[in-house]
Amino acid sequence: MEKPSVIINGQVFSRELFDTFMTEFKESFAHTSLSVEAAFDDINECESELNAIRNQEVYDFYRLLGRPERRKIDNYLRCSIVYYGCVNSVLPFNFNPNWTNREIAEIFHEHFKYMLEDARYVLKFDDKGNFLPGDTHREIGRLFRLAFSKKNIVDKAYNMKKDHLNAFDYARSLSDIGVPEIITINSIVNDSNPEKEVGFKHVNNVITGASFQVSDKALVPIEMQRLLAEYRQDFGLDIKDYREHGISLKERNERILKLFEKEAIFHIRFERIHPFADGNGRTGRIIMNKHLLDLGLPPVLFTDDMTDYYKKAIEQFDYEGLARFMRISSSQQLISWISQKKAGVRPVRVSPTNDQLAELVPKKEEHKTFSKQVHYY
Repeated sequence: MEKPSVIINGQVFSRELFDTFMTEFKESFAHTSLSVEAAFDDINECESELNAIRNQEVYDFYRLLGRPERRKIDNYLRCSIVYYGCVNSVLPFNFNPNWTNREIAEIFHEHFKYMLEDARYVLKFDDKGNFLPGDTHREIGRLFRLAFSKKNIVDKAYNMKKDHLNAFDYARSLSDIGVPEIITINSIVNDSNPEKEVGFKHVNNVITGASFQVSDKALVPIEMQRLLAEYRQDFGLDIKDYREHGISLKERNERILKLFEKEAIFHIRFERIHPFADGNGRTGRIIMNKHLLDLGLPPVLFTDDMTDYYKKAIEQFDYEGLARFMRISSSQQLISWISQKKAGVRPVRVSPTNDQLAELVPKKEEHKTFSKQVHYY
């Protein structure tokens, strides 16, 4: 059965093509978050430090060795890395010098297998090509700290990005957004943060560099309720359906701009309330784009070169300026989608989710004649 088409600002897209565009948008959307992008910048910085200690000539020499010698060196590297994992308290037990190579290998592959390739770049040999265990062990100590730090940084960056995408998908699945849903969106945004707070902020916070004060933690619940109530009343703006037949192009554009003004007011007030301990910007922009898509309008991106203007609009409560800015970004998104559609971009085949796969699995009671050896996953 063919899925219904999607209409965005009067343009018709097949559901498959629209899903492809949204997948691309979400990738860009995640990286426009300063917090997410800063986490990925940390990966590059850590990678630069690792490059400073990697020795390509040593690695090339290692590759030229015979298999027995490489196996012997790799066993030593695993042992050395596990040792540093113990002395740096990464592992919850002390190093046992009586462990067998097999026991060392099992611990290594469970916790540190990502380090082996890098470890081969810091090997030490004498002038005659003989392996130097002691010197190598000291280099592994330097490598361990950097490689383990990089793994944590990589995990943090990709988890932040994953949380951002999951929160956006959750928001898009909602028929309406109220206070409980906003709290859930923020919770998903911060899902991988071990220090995340559940619910509204427990301690007063500030926006660095802002001249205004954000709402006191005690006032957040009532101010959020007021914000949503006034949003549903259009903030007193003259909101009319831009999809009404028979209106002029000028009238249509003016009505669309009013919708962007409504979203800009909501977003600025949300950010100035700053209801959460962390993830306010990400949460606010997810809600903004959820609202726009529900209105049949393209979503918006605030890229690096727009950051100063975006912050200034919030600082000065310039909702009209922010609305115009949002309108431009939204229009650019639509132009890109139309161009790709005309160019014949093919929809990306999306793998079904686990939930969707579960729907395809026959129910046990419907197949009582099956063998007992048939399992349902």
